[in-house]
Amino acid sequence: MNLYRIEAETKDYGVVYVAVAAESEEKAFELAEVEVEKSFLRLPVIENLCITQKRSIKAGAAFVFAEDPVQTALENNNFQGK
Repeated sequence: MNLYRIEAETKDYGVVYVAVAAESEEKAFELAEVEVEKSFLRLPVIENLCITQKRSIKAGAAFVFAEDPVQTALENNNFQGK
């Protein structure tokens, strides 16, 4: 089982982030779509789903969420891209 960090681009709500535990990438996408749809009063139009991180589930597995980690780093002059 893996823990996925998925970025969902929506038409009306912008980018939202979803953490999903799933056995496969396909199942992670399915679960992420369902969770995004359940989280808003008006059904969002999902334009794109993208896995941004994947980790094996074990003790200590975690993600840090920011609106956009790269953009935040750029704004704070902390970007250490490769």
